[in-house]
Amino acid sequence: MRVFLDIGAHTGETLDEVLKDKYAFDRVICFEPSQTCIQALNKYAIKDPRVEILQIGLSNEDSTKTLYNPGELNGSIFSENGSEDDVKESITLVDADTWYSKNLDPSDFVVIKTNCEGSEVNIIDSFLKGNSFNYFYTLLVTFDIRDYPSMAHKELE
Repeated sequence: MRVFLDIGAHTGETLDEVLKDKYAFDRVICFEPSQTCIQALNKYAIKDPRVEILQIGLSNEDSTKTLYNPGELNGSIFSENGSEDDVKESITLVDADTWYSKNLDPSDFVVIKTNCEGSEVNIIDSFLKGNSFNYFYTLLVTFDIRDYPSMAHKELE
């Protein structure tokens, strides 16, 4: 099965591309923990039965975290210059390797896109410590952790 994982789906910007026939994905699974973005994503799921929307984020542990600026392009669980006026939302995170192992088959052709405002380092950490890193075909990473100076070292780690 050909599977695309959109980790940090936001409002579906990547979906416009990956749903094209030329990619031939059988499943497109969107991970977006923010309630703010779910309505926009659900429109894709209604139009295309291959699209699955999961209102969770991936990480290196199962937890509940605060998401700062949900729905914004810089929405993140990390906040270095936050203020009391920042919009916040409580979100659910699940361990990436555990989710992958329970929901995908090693024979699946899996392409992964991450754009999750710093959480990519935790997701990669989980994949590396687990067994799933051996199975996917491509992993596209946007290292947004660079936007958080106190956390930027995690990219190299």
